[in-house]
Amino acid sequence: FECHGAELQKGDLRLDRLADLRREELLVPGSADDSELVRRISLPRDDREIMPARGEPLSPDQIATIRDWIAQGARLPEKLDDTKHWAY
Repeated sequence: FECHGAELQKGDLRLDRLADLRREELLVPGSADDSELVRRISLPRDDREIMPARGEPLSPDQIATIRDWIAQGARLPEKLDDTKHWAY
């Protein structure tokens, strides 16, 4: 949430609210292949659109976990205030 949370929204993207995750097909519950988030986290390290933009890219296991979560419906609470429960 450092780059896409309540205080800063790089690229006009906010990841701490469910409505914003569903905006512009960033997250398509039930369809990881149609979710922009999956495309971005799966890009090669040197691609300018990769997420996260700084630091290490997500591992294949982390990407698989996100893909599975999206494929299973991407259930989240309406408000994601408590980021301490998110694994990085």
